[in-house]
Amino acid sequence: MVNKNCMYGVCKSDSRYPERLAEKDVHFIPFPKPLRNRVKCERWIRACGRPDLNVEKVTKYSYICSLHFVRGNGPTEEYPDPIPAGACEAEKENFMLQNRKRRAPIDRKSADQGTVHLDHSYCIVHVPDFEAEIELGPSDEGKVPDDIDTTIFTATPLPVETKDSGSQTYHPTFSDSSTNVNLKTMRRQLFVSDVEKKPKAYTGMTLDVLKLVFSHVELKASRMKYWYGSSRVDDSFDDTENDVSGKKRGALRELTLWEEYLMSLVRLRKGLDTDVLGDMLCISSSTVSRIFTTWIVFLRKELDFLIKWPTKDQIKENMPKCFKYFPKTRVVIDCTEFFVQKPSLPSAQRITWSSYKHNNTFKLLVGITPSGSFCFLSKLWSGAVSDRRITQASGFLEMLEFGDEVMADRGFTISDLLALKGATLAIPPFANGRQLSSRAVTRTRRIANARIHVERAIGDIKSFQLLQGTLPLTLKPILDDIIFVCGALCNLRSKLVK
Repeated sequence: MVNKNCMYGVCKSDSRYPERLAEKDVHFIPFPKPLRNRVKCERWIRACGRPDLNVEKVTKYSYICSLHFVRGNGPTEEYPDPIPAGACEAEKENFMLQNRKRRAPIDRKSADQGTVHLDHSYCIVHVPDFEAEIELGPSDEGKVPDDIDTTIFTATPLPVETKDSGSQTYHPTFSDSSTNVNLKTMRRQLFVSDVEKKPKAYTGMTLDVLKLVFSHVELKASRMKYWYGSSRVDDSFDDTENDVSGKKRGALRELTLWEEYLMSLVRLRKGLDTDVLGDMLCISSSTVSRIFTTWIVFLRKELDFLIKWPTKDQIKENMPKCFKYFPKTRVVIDCTEFFVQKPSLPSAQRITWSSYKHNNTFKLLVGITPSGSFCFLSKLWSGAVSDRRITQASGFLEMLEFGDEVMADRGFTISDLLALKGATLAIPPFANGRQLSSRAVTRTRRIANARIHVERAIGDIKSFQLLQGTLPLTLKPILDDIIFVCGALCNLRSKLVK
């Protein structure tokens, strides 16, 4: 007796161990013969997933066990081929859909002669984008069950006469225009409901804070115009308080204000592509980009009050315990860098190249209060510019007053610049090739304990995934506004340092 073993992948089914086969009710199916059905034989070889198996090695003693077919019972008329080896669940479902054999069409002649009788006692209504099927009985002709939302589709009964009884059967048809409109509305409502259920995950803010910011900007947002190009950004956001009509100027909106607002914040927080958001909301990617740019520039102007330079009294009232050794500290500063797409011009590549990050970057100067709130965000500079140069030219020094103390890292050699303003610099002491004294080590530890919070604040800005990775140069015109909006939204959170 010839031993049978399965040639599928790493299957170990073997007829020498009948007790194992009996447990799973396994039987062996011979391979299709290459001379009789070469195409089917090659399909089975590909399904086995063995690189050493080819047509020449298939003999009359080649088998596949029944476990590797749909439902595990061997080939059927519906699924004659085995499932590809190593396929995941999604690939198996796709295989079942693509390889399912269609039933033979009904012979019209035999149907006319009365040999085939079609049962029209019921019909099946296929609702677009729904998995369920609704069965309507003979008594429900032309009706839709009460638990189905009739706004999703519009059914129009069409009578069809049959030869046997002359009775009429109604087959519903759908109005494509109303269906498309309602499906768009439904998908947008699902997007809004998902964001409202998990606002922290999608936007980084609670639902109460989202509604608070929206209520602050809603009136002006209803009258703003979309962004249509860099030359028209400034004209699109002029003051509209004198406009008493209360209507938005320009083209009609495809989304509601709330949907546009949430979409912009979701793109900011999750970094989703415009094509993805366009598919989610049934709008074009260009419309997503236009709405996002409009809202970012608009929020930059409307949320400007959230990032302000505090007074000395406000600093003293909210001074945390970790700054007890530095009571005069007014601000903690640091620079951070964002990777940017490599420019095409050699001169642009040179000025954006960062010797610290070994990449093309944009550099930002960040200033926070001792309590952890952003009080200063400079414009973006090219990565080759030094920290000293950014501090000198960004307008930061003009914010300081006599007697202020600025805490920074060792890289900020700006003591002479601060002295001109009557301010002092608190940085860790330099070793200068010698071992630090115990007093210097203690001061270094205390400064590091207080200065670490500026790193946490920068981490909050970079938690917006749109700013992670490599930034495309297409975002450069609004990148300053994006970072400012991120910092303003971070200031709406609870106190960072307690």
